[in-house]
This record gives sequence, C-alpha cells and structure tokens, in this order.
Amino acid sequence: MTSPTSLSAWNKLQQLYESKGKSFSTRDAFASNPKRVEEFSHTFSNFDDSKILFDFSKNLIDTEILSTLIELAKEANVEQLRDEMFQGKHINTTEDRAVYHVALRNRDNKPMYVDGVNVAPEVDAVLQHMKEFSDSVRSGEWKGYTGKKIENVVNIGIGGSDLGPVMVTEALKHYAHESIKVHFVSNVDGTHIAETLKVCDPETTLFLIASKTFTTAETCANANTAKNWFLEAVKEPTHIAKHFVALSTNAEEVAKFGIDTKNMFGFENWVGGRYSVWSAIGLSICIYVGFENFEAFLKGAQALDHHFQSAPIEQNIPFIGGLLTIWYNNFHKAQTKLVAPFDQYMHRFPAYLQQLSMESNGKSVTKDSKFVNYETGVVLFGEPTTNAQHSFFQLVHQGTKLIPTDFILAAQSHNPIENNKHQLMLASNYFAQAESLMLGKSREQVESEGTTGSLVPHKQFSGNRPTTSILAQKITPATLGALIAYYEHVTFVEGAIWGINSFDQWGVELGKVLAKVILKELQEEGQVETHDASTRALINQFKAWAYQSTGWKKLLWLKQPYDDNYTDSSFLSQLKRNSTVVKYSYVKLVNDFSIIVLHLSSIMFVVVVFYGIYQLNWNPIKPTVISTICTLIGFIFYVVTLKIIRNKELIELQQFKINQLYMVPSASTNLMKDGTDHDDTLEDYLTEPSPPDFFETCKSSVLILLYLLTLSPVLKSLTNSTSSDSIWALSAWLCILNVMFNDYEIEFYRLSPRDKLLHWKKLLHLHTPWNSNSNLNTPWNSTSNLNTPFSSRSPSPSPTSRCHSKLNLSDNELNNSKNRSHEFHLNQQNHQSNLSKNIAISNAIVLASRLPSNASAFSFILFCIQTCGLLPTFNNFTRRYGFNGFHRFQLISIILTVDFLVAHLFGLGWAISWILLHLTIIFIGPLYFLRMQKYKNELQGPWDPAKPIVKSL
Repeated sequence: MTSPTSLSAWNKLQQLYESKGKSFSTRDAFASNPKRVEEFSHTFSNFDDSKILFDFSKNLIDTEILSTLIELAKEANVEQLRDEMFQGKHINTTEDRAVYHVALRNRDNKPMYVDGVNVAPEVDAVLQHMKEFSDSVRSGEWKGYTGKKIENVVNIGIGGSDLGPVMVTEALKHYAHESIKVHFVSNVDGTHIAETLKVCDPETTLFLIASKTFTTAETCANANTAKNWFLEAVKEPTHIAKHFVALSTNAEEVAKFGIDTKNMFGFENWVGGRYSVWSAIGLSICIYVGFENFEAFLKGAQALDHHFQSAPIEQNIPFIGGLLTIWYNNFHKAQTKLVAPFDQYMHRFPAYLQQLSMESNGKSVTKDSKFVNYETGVVLFGEPTTNAQHSFFQLVHQGTKLIPTDFILAAQSHNPIENNKHQLMLASNYFAQAESLMLGKSREQVESEGTTGSLVPHKQFSGNRPTTSILAQKITPATLGALIAYYEHVTFVEGAIWGINSFDQWGVELGKVLAKVILKELQEEGQVETHDASTRALINQFKAWAYQSTGWKKLLWLKQPYDDNYTDSSFLSQLKRNSTVVKYSYVKLVNDFSIIVLHLSSIMFVVVVFYGIYQLNWNPIKPTVISTICTLIGFIFYVVTLKIIRNKELIELQQFKINQLYMVPSASTNLMKDGTDHDDTLEDYLTEPSPPDFFETCKSSVLILLYLLTLSPVLKSLTNSTSSDSIWALSAWLCILNVMFNDYEIEFYRLSPRDKLLHWKKLLHLHTPWNSNSNLNTPWNSTSNLNTPFSSRSPSPSPTSRCHSKLNLSDNELNNSKNRSHEFHLNQQNHQSNLSKNIAISNAIVLASRLPSNASAFSFILFCIQTCGLLPTFNNFTRRYGFNGFHRFQLISIILTVDFLVAHLFGLGWAISWILLHLTIIFIGPLYFLRMQKYKNELQGPWDPAKPIVKSL
C-alpha cells in the first residue's frame, strides 16, 4: 500500500499548515464567516427521531483545510475499506479475519455474509437466547439452588469483556432493574474479587464468565476463585449450573468448569474484543436494563452505521471526526485527545474509548509490514466534568500542549432535581469551557479588569484551543449506541488513513508471555538469575519481602490441631452470665411507653390551645379555668393521699417500736436516754414525704399569679422585633428539645421493707442482737395482721424466726442503713427534668408574645405551667404510689382530648396520623425494645466480660 505521506493531499495539508494552519485563529474565522456554525455543524437523526448535534466549528479548520482532508481520505481509499468492512471481507489482515461487529446490530435482519455464509440468523439466535435468559432472571423465573431470585450479577472478564459492559451499565443506570445489582471483576488483583464477593450471597448471585476462549489467564483465575467461594458455601458442584453462565465459544472448557452448555452464549471470531459489547458479552447489560433497552442500544448504533455507510464524506460525521484527528496529530503534532462527558452516568465512557482508540491505533507497522515514519495513535484520556475542570483543565487551558477536546452533553437530565438547577449549572460549564478555550483572555482584557504588573501574564489565556461540542437531547440507550458507533468509525477512519491494521492487538501478547515465565520463577524458591539486571533485582527484592518472616508470631496465626470452631469444654463452665440482666414484660413495657405518649400529648395540647387562641380567636379563659379546676382537684388528692400514707407508716413505726420495747426490754434505756421522748418525734423517722403546707402553697400560688399579671405586658411585647416565622421555628425547636430532654422515668425508688427496717433500727439506736423469740409482724411480712403485746393471741416465735432468718441483719447492714436512707432521700426528689420544664415554659413565653392581648398571654402561660409543669409531677406521684388506674385515666383523657381537638382544627387525616403515632409508640416501641435485649443473657450472644479462672501450673 501507498504511505499516506506520499499522497498529494498529505503534502498539500503540510503546506496549508505552514501557510495558515499553525497561525489559524478561530476567533478571526468566526468574525470573517457568519455562517461558520452552519457550515461546520451536523445533526444526526437516530432511529427514534432523537437528535445529536456535532459542532466542529471551534476546530482549527476552514473550508479549504477540511476539503483537503477529505481529499486525503479519498486518496487513501478509506471509503473502499469501509465498504469492505460492511461486506464482511477480511480486512483484519494480520489475523486473516473479517471485522464484522456491525453485523451484531443488524436489526433490519438483512443478509450479511462472511465467507459466503449469512451470519444474520446466527446473530438473531444469540440475541433471542439473551432475551429469554435475561427476561427469566429479571422476572425471578430463574432461581438459584435454594429457590431464591437472583439479586447480584457478577460479570468476570477483562478488556473488551469488561470495559464495554461496565461503561454501558453505568451510562444506562437510570434504566436499571430495581432489585438486581451488577458487579464487574476484571483485575487479577485479589482485592477486586474479594471486595465484590463481600456484598454477595451465594444463594442469590449469578456469575457471567466472559472469555471467548475460556482460557484468558486473569478471567480464569477470578472465575475459579468465585467457583471455590460458591462451593465452600453450597458444597454441591451440581449447583454451579444455576449460578454460572459462560460467554464463550469453547464448549469443552465450559463443560469442564461445570457450566451447563445450554447456558453458554457464543460469538464468532470476527467480533473483536473491544467491539464485543454488542454481542453476548452484553448479557450483563440485558439483565440490568432489560432486552428492550439493549435492542434500542443496538438500533442506535445501527442508525449511525447507516449514516457512516451512506452519507457523503463532506457531511459524514465520523469521517470528519477522524480527519480532525489526522490534522491535529500529524500536522499540529498534538499527541493527545481529551473526551470529557458532562454526564456522571458516562463516567466510564473515556476509559472505554481509551481501549477502543489506543488498542486499535497504537501501532507502528503498516498493513504491508513496514515501520511508519509518521505519528499514529493518539493518547486518549478523559474524566467527567465538572470534576475534570478541577483537576487537569489547568493544563488544557494554559499548558504548552495542544489538546483537542470533545465535550459531550445531554440537554435533558434523567435527574432534573431542584427544578433542573443542577443540569443548568452543568450546561453552563459545558458552554463556558468550549468558549473560553476558543477565545481565551488577552492582556488587554486582564488589565481592563484591574490587574497590573507581573500578575497580568498569569491571568492571560492564549485561547485558540480546538474543541468539538457534541450535544444530545438525552442519554438514552439509542443515543449511547450511536455515540459508541461514532467513535468506532472515527477510529476506523484514523487507522485507514495511517495504513495500519486497527483490529489486532499484538502489543498485548508479549507481556502475557513473559508474565507466565516470571510467575513460575516467583513460585520457586531461591533467587532469580535470569532477566536484565533491573528486573532481576526487582524480582529478588519482591521475593525477599513477600516471603519475609517477621521476628514474632501471633498465636492465632499458627495452624492449630483443632477445628476452626473448636471450643474447650471448660470454656462455657467458666463463662459467667450477665448478672445485671433484666427480664422485661411486654405488658409492663406498654404501660411504661405510655409515658412518652402522655408527654407528647401534653406538648400537643399546648400547641392546639395556642392555635385556637391565635388563629380561631378562642376565649383564652376557658381552657385556663378548666386546667385550674383540674389542678385544684389533683392538689387536694395529692395532699390527702400523702397524709393517709404518712399516717399509715407512722402506725407501722409505732408498732415496730412497741414490739422492740416489749421483746427487748434492755433497749428501753437506749430509746429513752437523754430524756428524749421519741414518740413525739417519730415523724422525723418516716420515709414517705410530708404533704405540702397548705398556707405556704396558697401563698406561692398567689405570688405566681401576681408575677404573671405584672409581667404579662412585658411578655406580650417581648418579641415585637422578631418575625412570626422565626417565632414558629423557635417554638418548634423548643418542642423538640422538650421531648428530647424530658426525663421519662418509669421506676420510682421507695425503701424496701428490709431497708425501711434497717433505717428505723439505726435511727432508734436499737443495736442489741435480735432475740430469736422476738415477735415482729409488720405489713411487709408474710403475715398480714399486726400482733401487739396487748393482742389476745400469745406471741408466736415462728413468724419472728422466719423474719430473722430472712433478714439475717448484720452490724455492717445496720451501719450502712444511714447511707441507704440518704440515697433514698435523694431519689425521692421530683425526677421530672427541670430542663424539660424550663424549655416548656420558655416555649409558652415565646408563643404568648404573639397573642393579641395581655389577658391572653397571662391565661396561656398559666395554662402551660399547669399542663407541662404540674401535670407531669402529679402523674409521677400517681405512678409512684401505684395508682395505675388513675394514671390510665389521665392518659386516656388527655389523649382523647388532644385527638378531638386535632381532628376539629386540622382535619380527620391529621387526627388519624396522630393516633397512629401513639399506637406505634405504645405497641411497636416495646417490641423493638425487647428485640434490643437479645443475647443479653444468652451464652451464644456477645460475651459479657468474665473473670478468668487462672490456675498455676
């Protein structure tokens, strides 16, 4: 064949470059030609009428340069080579094969021949097989060995068996199956498959082994690792048929692996690896996005094939794209090309194009086996923008290299979030980058912005950096197929003009051959003596470090003569259970969780009443009068109950003292020494709290009311300068904080009979030993009646002995009774969180400042104090003394009241939602709490710290 450098068009292009190419200004070109955009832009119409615009106008060309490039393509017989490819001829001369990947997307079912055989029926058969299989996996009809649906698909391949499917599944993720995840393993580095298998379940994972010959070293290594992982779990090799599929043509090796050959998807040798995404290698795509979308993907590529095959070179988009590469690479000496998609879904697109371009055209020998004396393949790289703008775009804009760039954008996003704000920002960068690379920024512009001195050159941009803008309507399967086909044909045009075979890859083989030799050397002991000095030194250093033994050993790393799950018989016997574990009752927990609902309802009660006063002009006096009446009733109940309880305890204490005087006469001196009459001061020894003083309580209440009346005008105007929206937000946060910081106490400490007895005994100075004949029958004893010395029944030693034997009081216990009493008096304080109450009152003040009058503010704050301050205190009191019925009455009353008000004010839907929240907390909350207690007292659970039993040897 003729070298392209000897063609007349090549020489003419060299002259054009010298005369105007190297000084070409796109800025001037646009200024001199108002129709430049129309002349150098072409719109491709896909099979589904979607459009892709290719704007070549920002490139360093004019009509003369482009015409000469087209002349070069004709002289190099690119059109003839194109037609031979579509005719199935063996244009892969070094391997004597057809290059017929275009037949894989022949959805018109027209006859396509290779060596006289129509391959269309075979292609259709494979596609039909792919459709049936992918549909069965997606629908759940295909099941794993346990009958479960497939949830994870792992494609194991490398090169074209990996890059294409990875790129397409990522680009079309928007169309993915909702419950199937696809993973790709390519690297022989064990980390790749190890990390993938961590997220997979053998019962629901399907492996696709993608290797045409089923002998690719990296793929086979990963496939065998996956197989071993699977068999380790399932044990039965016959189950492989349900979980492993082969994308291969080597039926013998596939069967040896254990895969049913019915689940083997083949493709012919006229399909190159980097063009195999259209073949059975695309099975992972079919499963992920569905065969319908995969077929649209094929049709989009076929539509671009029709364009490439039939359009005149002057309007042929892939021809123009390939000719521009020739112009920049061979005349402008640009060694790189940047492809930057403005679409995160296409983040693997540049990596895919790297293989397509660099494996195809990274050659230095022509088809007639002569070394070239001109530049061939370009270094293609890329990254999604706007990420790339913050990494290597500095070099693109102001570096010394000329980097022709393709920008790709879709006008419509699959995720138009924030009212399409993100897509508009993305598009603005797409247009800005192309424009700034073309126009740059002159010294005059920099200085006009106020920059002076030595900083001016740093802010200058030379511009005149060529770009091609590719604008699609939307990244659909059809659009993606067309874009890939475009770059395939661009690569074809480049290789055809360079006169190289773009369809072999001998450069991949040498490293593989050497790797097999070195692998054997790495597996052998001793140092390596072969290879060059550098490689030999590196190998020997690797072996020294890889098999280096550390100066110490961890015991668990040593192979022990036991099974992995071996447990010594003494282990469980020495293990101590959790001594502090508490067994909970669901019924009791339901009662405890109702406290949360009560607190939420009291907060909502305040909010609802405020809404009524503020929005609906309720009379604020009515709810306050009702809450005040309820507060007075509760206060009376509180005082009366405390007096009854205190009197009852006083009787018990008097009975205790009388029993001691009767049974232990010697103790009378201790009781009455110093002339103290303990009968007059027995109330000092009572453990139950005293009822509040009536007069002091009334005085405090009056003072609070007077303070509120006085401060109401101040509180009313407290937030005049604050907007209502800020008040509502602050109130909402205060309500949330009130819920968070409330003390939801469910247990109230009261002295046990034992501690109460010790408390009394210590305070009454009864240090004499217990008489075995003493008779003490208190209300907390097993007998129910009080036996006094004046009882008609004679003292019986039996109950006393039982009491003494059960209590077994020691001097240490008596000495510790004072501490217990102190702890009790600390615990008998009101446990309702002061912080929560303060927050509730703060919220009331904030809201009251928005009410229309001083009276409204006064009434509302008083109502809040009673509801959020006194109600919880009274509720804790009722629960502390076991008035469970009264507690339930309070709970039901406030819940029903709040639910009625919510339904009345906000509608039935809100009321139902509020009720469902209550039911969830009361009935689902305890279930979750019980679930959280799992393993606390079980030997097979997470171990509690156990004290080891150490025996000396």
